[in-house]
Amino acid sequence: MQKKLSPSPYVRDALGVFGAQVKFHRIERHLTQAQVGVRAGVSRYTVAQVEQGSPNITMGSAFAVAEAAGYPLFSSSGPQEVGRFVDQLRKTVALMPSRVRPPTTRVKESDLDF
Repeated sequence: MQKKLSPSPYVRDALGVFGAQVKFHRIERHLTQAQVGVRAGVSRYTVAQVEQGSPNITMGSAFAVAEAAGYPLFSSSGPQEVGRFVDQLRKTVALMPSRVRPPTTRVKESDLDF
């Protein structure tokens, strides 16, 4: 059995905003939850969960529902713009270190006073 998520208030609010925006775009386009579900390849229940800001929906499902409802993800310019953004981010990440180590603790000079 999966452990129930307990997101922070910030994450709960962000999920609520995302869900409300998806619902707004769906209604603006005169689409039912069932129609969006068919377009996204998910159930009407999943669409309702996204719109309610549930933290238990996968990112893939949430993004598929958002796209099917007409909510522009990351950019209003369309998929080509998002594709260029992903390419640029991958190039930037490739320049970063492949490993991240926690910072070492430094000894203060005042602690060395005998």
